[in-house]
Amino acid sequence: ILTMPEFKNPSREITIVVAEDEKNNYRLIEAILEDACFTLKHASNGREAIEICRNTHTVDLVLMDIKMPEMDGITAMLEIKKLIDAPVVAQTAYALETEKQHLLKIGFSDYISKPIKKEILLEKVIKWTNL
Repeated sequence: ILTMPEFKNPSREITIVVAEDEKNNYRLIEAILEDACFTLKHASNGREAIEICRNTHTVDLVLMDIKMPEMDGITAMLEIKKLIDAPVVAQTAYALETEKQHLLKIGFSDYISKPIKKEILLEKVIKWTNL
């Protein structure tokens, strides 16, 4: 099991954009990552995620919900990939293997299924931020 002390004292601040329209899902991610060295930037839809990525000096990782209002996560990911060179991890309740393969094929770096489990989220964050 991964624990927070592994994240202490990184060589730099790690910025993670969390695109999630459900407040409870965002709060869960925030609770899992709050004691670490991360700066979380919350977007409640795909358009906000794009704007945050456009206006933030360095984004290290994007956690992207697939089903959101205004703009879905797939459309937002495709736009974000034009702006920044950061991994985008899909978050979705659709845990079928065919869906996962589709998301990876269209450009997501990785995939995490909901409900989000602490150990899996930490594993993905470590992997994609090179901690």
